[in-house]
Amino acid sequence: ARTLASKSGQYTKLEDLDINAAQKVRLSKFDTSFFEPFLEVRLEIKNTKQKALIYFEYDMKTKKGSHYVYEL
Repeated sequence: ARTLASKSGQYTKLEDLDINAAQKVRLSKFDTSFFEPFLEVRLEIKNTKQKALIYFEYDMKTKKGSHYVYEL
């Protein structure tokens, strides 16, 4: 996130990012979208009988979240 925010570029695929190979491997495990400066953060919390989903937008420039939604 810091790399994206500091360069304020527009990225459409993982290869466009100016990060090292190890960081790209770590990011490849996630379903990512590169429309900077906002990140959509999704958290899914599960146990054996229940599931919760929390998601929100994170503005990388202001470092603030907004549009919080949760589902239980």
